Amino acid sequence: MIVRSSDKPAPSVESAIIIGYSVGLKSILGIGSQAMSNVAGKYVGKELCLLFKSREKLENLKDVERALRIFADIKLSEENNGIVAEISNCKICPKRVGGYEFEGTACPWGGILAGFLEECFGRKFSMSINLKPGEVCVITLR
Repeated sequence: MIVRSSDKPAPSVESAIIIGYSVGLKSILGIGSQAMSNVAGKYVGKELCLLFKSREKLENLKDVERALRIFADIKLSEENNGIVAEISNCKICPKRVGGYEFEGTACPWGGILAGFLEECFGRKFSMSINLKPGEVCVITLR
């Protein structure tokens, strides 16, 4: 069962859209929601990249960090032929920000980052994302 804590303040409009989408996937799909969040998030990331590219230069990982800071504090680093993202102060977490309680995850960040980086740099990433949720979430893209 998915329950929303009533003691959480309402998120911003942008955050509410992504949180609601993630919770909807979890509600409909249950255990498969993280995989679908990854796939759907990938298209979100591509669209966000196209939007930001129309407004500013995106030439390196620091530029990507700066562009996505409206959604979270993100630190990106290249490691072992992949990219490691450390995400804190996330504004789109269905659990921490949205106040929803459920087992497992429905985090869109893996897909968002994979899609954004693919669109930005033309490099493909697999969807085998290692997600470790917490106050600082760590996502590894290969």
